[in-house]
Amino acid sequence: MRGLQFNEGYGLILIDGQRAHGEMGAHGDYGISLNQIPLGMIERIEIVKGAASSLYGADALAGVVNIITRRVPLETTNSASVSYGRYDMLKRQNVSANQTTREYYRANVAHGAPVFGNSGYFLNYSYEQDEGIDFNPATSNRHSLMGKWHTDLTQDLSFNLSTNVSQARRELENQPARFDRK
Repeated sequence: MRGLQFNEGYGLILIDGQRAHGEMGAHGDYGISLNQIPLGMIERIEIVKGAASSLYGADALAGVVNIITRRVPLETTNSASVSYGRYDMLKRQNVSANQTTREYYRANVAHGAPVFGNSGYFLNYSYEQDEGIDFNPATSNRHSLMGKWHTDLTQDLSFNLSTNVSQARRELENQPARFDRK
């Protein structure tokens, strides 16, 4: 946004108004992967361009992306998706990457259902693995579990509970695994 990089800490990503980018310890590889939020769970995306630091804090210099997730379903729903991709690394600063072809894998499983007529839940588990974009491949494994609970207490009052549990592990070639984030 406006020439500033979100992965360098200039932008803020929210999920349902709550900070999400960097909750696993840093930006970039260890921030929440937007690929781990399936499109089926997203109702809409709100974008605030430009400096929003006075409203959201110092990390909202480039802008804010707020991902609004869907409400709990009115009927039982299940979904699953799997994807695989392969990409080539281009030269940077006239230097080729050590392994020019990289791969990624993604999988999502979701389930939602109403409970007792006035309540319901929605759960989503996602897994993502990729080899990164650095000169040396570094396999990143990310697991994420997102959940929502909604209860209508009265016609005008409701109770909402959301959770996001994530874990990331980065494995560098010929080195012990490290960079664990939860």
